[in-house]
Amino acid sequence: MSGNVMENTKKVIEFYGETCPYCAAVAPAVNRLEREDGVTVERLEVWNNEENKARMEALRPLYEKHCDGNMVVPSFYEEATGRLICNPSSYGVLYAWVMNGGKNF
Repeated sequence: MSGNVMENTKKVIEFYGETCPYCAAVAPAVNRLEREDGVTVERLEVWNNEENKARMEALRPLYEKHCDGNMVVPSFYEEATGRLICNPSSYGVLYAWVMNGGKNF
């Protein structure tokens, strides 16, 4: 990674469920974003942690707007921009959303 990547590190929150198969499927993409692209991901487990669940619930208006009202995991939230993406299907989709301001899904 270049020093420039670290200076411009993107930060996102991942809301996930401990035994969620979709979360497990996207985990390699999340790890790749951190490792190769310098993205900082704060992982918050919401199925067994009430504090994390409350943080996710506070974003209900975004879930209503971008996820058909479904409070789904995995989902990713960027505090700096107020953007949310639900259940990204691949590294490419997640990368485009994080790095290139890809649309909310």
